Formats: sequence, C-alpha cells, structure tokens
Amino acid sequence: MLLVPILVAACFISGSTQERRNGPNDIDLCLYSLRKWAGLAAKGNPTALHFLFSQNYSMKPKPWEVIFGNRDVFLSRRAALQFRGFAEAQLRRLQGIGTGKKGQRHELIGDHGYDIKAAMHVIR
Repeated sequence: MLLVPILVAACFISGSTQERRNGPNDIDLCLYSLRKWAGLAAKGNPTALHFLFSQNYSMKPKPWEVIFGNRDVFLSRRAALQFRGFAEAQLRRLQGIGTGKKGQRHELIGDHGYDIKAAMHVIR
C-alpha cells in the first residue's frame, strides 16, 4: 500500500465508507493531509513514521525537506512502544492468534500459506 503525506488538500480522505476491498490489480492508495499525517506521526503511528526513515526516491518539495531534516522530533518512547505493539500484533496474526481489528487476510493465507502482509509489517 502506498501512503502519501500530501501538502495540498486530498480528494480521498482515509476513513471513507468504501466497502469494497482492493483486488490484486488495484492501486492501494491512501492520502492524508499534512496535518493528519503529522498527528499520526506525533502519536507514534508506525506507518506514518515510516516516511521519515525510509529511502524516498520521489521529488521532495521544500516543506518536506524541512520536516525530513527535523525528523528526530517525532521520535519518543511512545513511538517505540507503538512500533513494538504493532509488530507484536502482526506476529500474533501470523501465528493465528486472534484476528486483529480487520480480521485475517484469508485470500493471502490461501495463496501463500500465511498472511504475507502481516509478515512484511513484522519485518519492517
């Protein structure tokens, strides 16, 4: 899934009531306003923090360079606890313990024998 913190208004906001799940050929895209993304990052959201510490090959607008240059302000013990909790929850999902908030990904388990998306999150 591609998550993009954006510096302009988004035409699609996370939390929509769309019921249909993405298929294998769909683009999985979630756009956040910069304010929403910064709030998630400040709370230690692993996916939001990922942007600050992964290689970015795309064009970097000036405002993002300022944020990226000050990325350490988003680091905290709270963020570390969030990351740990997230990884542990994904590991439990891989082990078949509980189903998590969104349930098991049965199509991935059927195709690969385990939830490969949960495995990716544990590795991340």
